[in-house]
Amino acid sequence: MLERKTDRILREWKSQPGHRPLIIRGCPRCGKTFSVQKFARENYARIISLSCRENPDLAAALAGRTDPDSILLRLSALLPPPVNFVPGNTLLIFREIQECPGAWAALRLLSQNGRFDVIGTSSFPEAGDVLQSSAADPDNRETVRIMHPLDFEEFLLAQGIGDQHIALLADALKSENPVPEALHCRMRELLLLYAVTGGMPEAVECLLETHNLRLVREIQQDIIGSFLDSPLRQTGAFTAHSSSGSRSRSLVRECLLSVPDHLSRENRKFQYARVRKGGTAAQFAASLRWLEEAGIIVRCHNLARLELPLEDSVLPESFKIYMQDTGLFVSMLDDRLPAAILQGSLAGNNGAVAEALAADILNKLDLRLCYYRRKSGLTVDLVLPYQGECLLIEIRKTTGNAKALRMVLARQDGHPVAGAFKFGDWNISRQGRILRLPWYMMFLLKPSGDGD
Repeated sequence: MLERKTDRILREWKSQPGHRPLIIRGCPRCGKTFSVQKFARENYARIISLSCRENPDLAAALAGRTDPDSILLRLSALLPPPVNFVPGNTLLIFREIQECPGAWAALRLLSQNGRFDVIGTSSFPEAGDVLQSSAADPDNRETVRIMHPLDFEEFLLAQGIGDQHIALLADALKSENPVPEALHCRMRELLLLYAVTGGMPEAVECLLETHNLRLVREIQQDIIGSFLDSPLRQTGAFTAHSSSGSRSRSLVRECLLSVPDHLSRENRKFQYARVRKGGTAAQFAASLRWLEEAGIIVRCHNLARLELPLEDSVLPESFKIYMQDTGLFVSMLDDRLPAAILQGSLAGNNGAVAEALAADILNKLDLRLCYYRRKSGLTVDLVLPYQGECLLIEIRKTTGNAKALRMVLARQDGHPVAGAFKFGDWNISRQGRILRLPWYMMFLLKPSGDGD
């Protein structure tokens, strides 16, 4: 059974006195329902679990209801027998709450005075409708947590790498001493395996049970297919740009399938004309935003300046896009690529695999992804806040003298730059202001400088 960081989040939520209803948001099939139901079995005498998608009458039955007893009465009529609500020891789970935002406004009232605990899960951006409707009532707002597919640290735990090994790696980063060779080799192997497998729970469980990457790839491609076939409600971003659900789905499909082409080019900047010849933001911006809010892709914005906070320097129309999960990205590429990756090469598709892997690891740390590219072509792959300054990161180039990093470090123009990390297939060493680190150490770059 996979150990997830969301398990700890759920326990901490329950332990807080007077906790509010909880919403777990994340991309489809990232493990939300499994984690919530496992938590429920371990902590409650009574569990009520209901899919809003599979119960279309829920919204009509509960919308506008403000009396908890009336809500329970109507809810009981929708549930199969036996129905037994135990105050103080019942968890109500409502899956895919974006399907019935009006009902959620009523259901969260059941948590008042600690009578029942309430958790909602959502896979798609329409959950924003739910949150907007509840924001008007500040006394009944919910706690919202984002769930990703397994991150690299969770993957390591599933592979038998324990806390003591991770502590040793953190000490090596802090002291800048090489990682012991045996651990270095094992971590390198697992990093390459993670690049191919990614963190979708079904893919990781298949790997652990069968050790068959062909089966893993079939699962990944099935997940991609489920994204492309997802039901799209005519709300929010699509209202102004799409005339039908089928048209919306077609636009989403085109955007998603363009990711490999964008990342395989030397200049990886997203261009709507690469989605479709002559394509424009008016056609595709809403679809791209839907994929981003669904947790399927993540944007990496170009910066005008190397200054903190990075948000103030973002160029909104200049960005790259990555799949949130590296395994899903690799499954969209050539069938021969996984074998090359396992042999040690992350240079596939013009370095796109290495960059996509970095985006996966850092995004799942909830770090905002930014890069720095000038009109001259000078490019720093990633820029992160670190120890109160900007940290420059180079990913793509596994050889050479880090020319771009050296040029930017030499031309700071007064901007606070902490230095630079160059990740590649090597152990720890330092070259002036550039610290060379093995790829697998990216997961130690915690938000807000916690990785120091």
